[in-house]
Amino acid sequence: MIRLNKLIRSPLLRTQIYHNINKPSSCLFFSSSNNYGKNINNIINKQHAKLTTSTVIQTPFNGRNALNNMNKYNNMQIMHQSTNASGTIQHKNEQLKKLDSDFLYHLGFSSSQDLEEIFGDVKFFCCGGAASRMEIFANQVADELSEEFDEYKKPYGFKPTIIGDDKRYAIFKVGPVLISSHGMGMPSMSILLHEVTKMLHYAKATDVTYFRLGSSGGIGVEPGTVVLTTQGLNGLMEPHYSLPILGKMVHRPASIDETLVNNIKAAAEKRLPNLTVTPGKTMAADCFYEGQGRLDGAICDYEEKDKMEFVNKLNDIGVRNIEMEAVMFAAFTSHLDIKAAVACVTLLNRLEGDQVLTPLEDLHAFDEYPGHVVLAYIKEELAKM
Repeated sequence: MIRLNKLIRSPLLRTQIYHNINKPSSCLFFSSSNNYGKNINNIINKQHAKLTTSTVIQTPFNGRNALNNMNKYNNMQIMHQSTNASGTIQHKNEQLKKLDSDFLYHLGFSSSQDLEEIFGDVKFFCCGGAASRMEIFANQVADELSEEFDEYKKPYGFKPTIIGDDKRYAIFKVGPVLISSHGMGMPSMSILLHEVTKMLHYAKATDVTYFRLGSSGGIGVEPGTVVLTTQGLNGLMEPHYSLPILGKMVHRPASIDETLVNNIKAAAEKRLPNLTVTPGKTMAADCFYEGQGRLDGAICDYEEKDKMEFVNKLNDIGVRNIEMEAVMFAAFTSHLDIKAAVACVTLLNRLEGDQVLTPLEDLHAFDEYPGHVVLAYIKEELAKM
């Protein structure tokens, strides 16, 4: 049986939250289309009798930035400190204890909101560069979880909607899966990781696995191959992320959980037998052109033979792709003991050239491959719960 648990009203949003009376376990954010959003109660009544999902349904009411200012409608709550034993997300910042409220500026959320109500059930955090790509992935997650699991049935005619402040990042939530764009490059991703990690900490989310989904240039592999990162390397081919902090260079190992990589690969082989998935090291560069040894940028102070010597050396040491985020992502999650993985599709083989010449229709298909691989793993894990 489903009942209306809460009605939130604001100038930007009219939201209805539905809970299973016995098990209000998981929260989904959906917006209705013009064709199917007229009768929310009828849609909810069609849900499975054993539905265990609390569903936040947004009516079409100019609510794209709907949750930006929800802190205005929530009471202040005392910030909490959780323990590793509980499996909750940890930060390493004692200074946060001094704050009455932590405003997550780039996300549009605050620790003074009831973040546990919104994000406490998150088990998987998936991020990728482009907002459009992550919106496609959010819809894929909603469709496939709805088809395979009764507790994540979505209302007919509804689709995931952006939550929070969308000026910097596009954030979606589908059941236990939090999804966000992270922009291009390590600085943009760093901001997202810091704020999402604090948000999940305040939400008391437990046993969360992080994923980066993206595209890359392959090294010795065919276009369309999904590379699962086994270790992140910087532009000097070193296995650590380096960041100047207070005038001093700090180095953090860019480690990846080998067991997680193997489990993702196994899930992909089981559910996606036609996709090529391979583990390998990933080099993350600080720029798209010179930092990756390309010959087609506006500046190129080296020769083709220098470039080939470089990419061949990468191939020899087990690097299978180059992108712009993996080393920072791996170092951040490893430093905080967060289980994490990187899945990137290759758009070309850099041993054969620098220009992406793959047909456009193939590139569109390739874009979705990392999401297919990660979602295969997520579905395998949810089936165990």
